[in-house]
Amino acid sequence: ALAKSIDNIYMKAILGDGSDNIPKSLDKVGDKIAAKIVSDYSLLLEKFRTQKDAFHRFAINKCLVDFSHIPDIYLEEFSKLEI
Repeated sequence: ALAKSIDNIYMKAILGDGSDNIPKSLDKVGDKIAAKIVSDYSLLLEKFRTQKDAFHRFAINKCLVDFSHIPDIYLEEFSKLEI
């Protein structure tokens, strides 16, 4: 289950999310290519080497979509909300 979760985070970091205003981190990559990249990290490393700022954009996107990067203070405040 953890590997699938990481794959989902990487897919969203690569493809971005228009509804959350997160841009793509890799140029000319759609769903099919992103799935290949996630299944073979050497392809991801190659994209980082060949596309300017790809690693930087990917790292930012990963932080935006990975809930484990939410600071504890915000998690504590969120847990107090009545939803």
